Amino acid sequence: SCGFQANEAILISDCSGADLFRETTVSNGSGTVTIAHSSAQNSGNFLSKPYTDESELLKFTSVAYFIRNGVSGIPSLWRFNRTASAGTNNPVELVEGVENLQLEYGEDTGIDGEADQYVKADAVGNWENVVSVRLTVLFRTIEAVLDSSTTYTFAAASNKQYTDRFSRQETTLTVDLRNKGI
Repeated sequence: SCGFQANEAILISDCSGADLFRETTVSNGSGTVTIAHSSAQNSGNFLSKPYTDESELLKFTSVAYFIRNGVSGIPSLWRFNRTASAGTNNPVELVEGVENLQLEYGEDTGIDGEADQYVKADAVGNWENVVSVRLTVLFRTIEAVLDSSTTYTFAAASNKQYTDRFSRQETTLTVDLRNKGI
């Protein structure tokens, strides 16, 4: 019932461990799903330990976020969902009024486990030194709400100046990456 298909990467996990493997066959029958993982697709045909029915099976999906005008013509945040087996991208409009979205990576160039600089992906010197991610989102009102044109300058929009009647707000969130640093 979970939609597992052969050749997908699956993670089985419980409170004390996890195993990642690629399914070679999936069979459904009388309320039971059997997932096999042979050494043809994996480094072996065994798991590191026995798992109980309290364990979780997780399938990987790839999600891509992007900005484009929505159905109403307003800049919006969109998402593509993709699973290994589906191979299709059906865009889903998530939030109207999102005008820009930027990611920067906090790179620890010293030895203290703290980000010393935030850079775009193509400027990261060593991905092993990335300890945090900074997300900056530029929101815009749906309708023109200001009495006159106002000039805005935002970092998320590469210091672009806006001279229209829409109100904007830039929001930044920095997330430390687990298991990174000292």
